Amino acid sequence: MVVKTNFYGTKLLTEALVPLFRCSTSTSRILNISSRLGSFNKVKNPGVREMLQSEDLTIDQIDAVVGKFLENVRSGTWKEAGWPEVWTDYAVSKVALNAYSKILAKRLQQKGISVNCFCPGFTQTSMTRGKGSRTADEAAQVGVWLALLPPENLPTGQFFAGSKPVISAKL
Repeated sequence: MVVKTNFYGTKLLTEALVPLFRCSTSTSRILNISSRLGSFNKVKNPGVREMLQSEDLTIDQIDAVVGKFLENVRSGTWKEAGWPEVWTDYAVSKVALNAYSKILAKRLQQKGISVNCFCPGFTQTSMTRGKGSRTADEAAQVGVWLALLPPENLPTGQFFAGSKPVISAKL
């Protein structure tokens, strides 16, 4: 269910809205809420990690990676297959989202559509059982800041943690 919501739900909604973004006369923005848990280095399987980091990555390859993860979960072999060990399904859903966002940023850059991801940090939500170093309001400020950047300052293909791009995690 987590993978369906965080990855497939986002992907399907985005693909449905892209034609509307293309009609806009202003710079359009896609800002996906992600997580540091979705960093490609969380995947221990070198073949999968290398594929996800490839400049030639395709959406079909991402779907295949997610399918392989779900297959490994069903067979009980996900640990041996090198999937993230912490919040596994959540992490894989965000790995897939980050990879998809990377492809989308590249595909839409010339169309005046910016695509970025941001990690709101460890936020006090029901998912964290109220634990976390940031309130939901504090986490939302990062998204608002990114959404309101002037077009001339708007990057694309970046992963943000806090209010600054995480240099080592370029999409």
